Amino acid sequence: MGCTHGIRGHHRPSAHHGDGFVGVIYGDIGTTVFRCSVAEAVERNEFVQVQHETCGTVLGRVDEIERKTDLSLDRAQLLGDGNPIDVEERVSAQISVIGYRDDRGLLQVPRTPFRAGELSTGQRPRQSKR
Repeated sequence: MGCTHGIRGHHRPSAHHGDGFVGVIYGDIGTTVFRCSVAEAVERNEFVQVQHETCGTVLGRVDEIERKTDLSLDRAQLLGDGNPIDVEERVSAQISVIGYRDDRGLLQVPRTPFRAGELSTGQRPRQSKR
């Protein structure tokens, strides 16, 4: 399976990246956890999928979402006094890797980290029948 460079989620599709695009992996990346930028709305505990270079599609879960802004204490006080202030913000998510099913159907976790720049997409995992 080839890399698609993306993370997918189960929400509105992005016009720029296709169905379910969530964001792009960045920073220090481990085999069990990584961070991604958030381009579309995503919620805590939502499931995402990421293509791994050797494992194929891997399932992950959004553990934390963080909004980073350039609003300082001084500018916040100006805003509180009624002064118009532009605030730039970016959203980032921490994803915990759940794993993928191998050819025997066993749940496995990748033994090597994902690549920076991989895209994440959000999709609901299929419900298994019991």
